[in-house]
Amino acid sequence: MHGLTTARVIANALLADIQQIVATSDLYAFSTAVLMAGYRQVLSEPDGAIVLNPDPYIYAHYQLIGTVLDQFLKFKRYEVCVFLYDESSKASLMQSGWEGFKKENPNWGRHAGTLEPLDDKKCIPIQAADLLAYTTTKVYASASVQQAKERGEKLIKSWLKKHIIRVTYCDVAYLRLVVAANLDRVKAHKLKFPDAITL
Repeated sequence: MHGLTTARVIANALLADIQQIVATSDLYAFSTAVLMAGYRQVLSEPDGAIVLNPDPYIYAHYQLIGTVLDQFLKFKRYEVCVFLYDESSKASLMQSGWEGFKKENPNWGRHAGTLEPLDDKKCIPIQAADLLAYTTTKVYASASVQQAKERGEKLIKSWLKKHIIRVTYCDVAYLRLVVAANLDRVKAHKLKFPDAITL
């Protein structure tokens, strides 16, 4: 037991060091949290089933990408963003929807470059993103559903400070807003392309 405790102390110290490096580096972070119970609830509703992807993993990725691209619309100079993500069994689903996502969201699409899966053991940006995902997941897991939104955002900002640009918490209320804002567009798209992947 003593060895395990020592290993945890070392691991926590290393994690704190890495967090400090990230928090003081010239990089900026976005965080998207999807409340699974809320997602399942809205997905089970008639309009939610039309708009939301059946797979919350795919939804969360595109939600985060859209949040990032929103910032690019504010830049005075035209910029393009390339998106990298950890290789997984769902990589093909991400890739198959990418061009459609850009076409359906032209304001975002003009700033969206390639979408590419890479090995997290070799790609430092993905390692930094994994650190953010790990720590934010711990933050949300340590709070009740009622506390998660407020407490999560405060704790994330407590170590990233000005480096965190936006925290999006996808609970039932937020997801219903997403559904309402996109329902007509998605319906029209599905009439033209019945086999299209819902994003």
